Amino acid sequence: MEIEELKEMKPIKFGFYYGTIFGGIAFAFHLLSQYIGFTTNFFYGLIYSFFVLFSLMWVYKKYLSVQEKESGIEFSALMKIGTLFSLTVSFFYLIFTFARIEFIDPNFLNQLEEVMKTSGFSFPQDYSSVIYTTVLVSSFLGDFIGNMFYAFLLALILKNRKF
Repeated sequence: MEIEELKEMKPIKFGFYYGTIFGGIAFAFHLLSQYIGFTTNFFYGLIYSFFVLFSLMWVYKKYLSVQEKESGIEFSALMKIGTLFSLTVSFFYLIFTFARIEFIDPNFLNQLEEVMKTSGFSFPQDYSSVIYTTVLVSSFLGDFIGNMFYAFLLALILKNRKF
């Protein structure tokens, strides 16, 4: 995309545009990690967190570099970008979680139920749809809240900065 087109973008569209790009990269990372068995490793989450943090920093820097305001960028504009970026990346994580449950590892929910039973949880047999929905919603919300933490922290640091 050309610089003039980026200058014309509102913060919400900017966050969605780059969230889609980096969300696709994150989706590919999750798929690759699943297939090579890296998802159980401690560094899997750490690498993903650094990826989100540095991609968000890059998006903020890109937005700040195409703006021509002498007074700096407002906190609200950065939060709009960060929120849409986080929503989009988390949506890609939700798609990955769905694909993992449905196609990649169909035994995932059964393994989760076994772990819950050994931990002392007991529930009727017809709760599998509740567990399915809970896993999807909690994966999306957990990822979104983590991403928003980075967005908020970076927006506080970068507000009213001139680049």
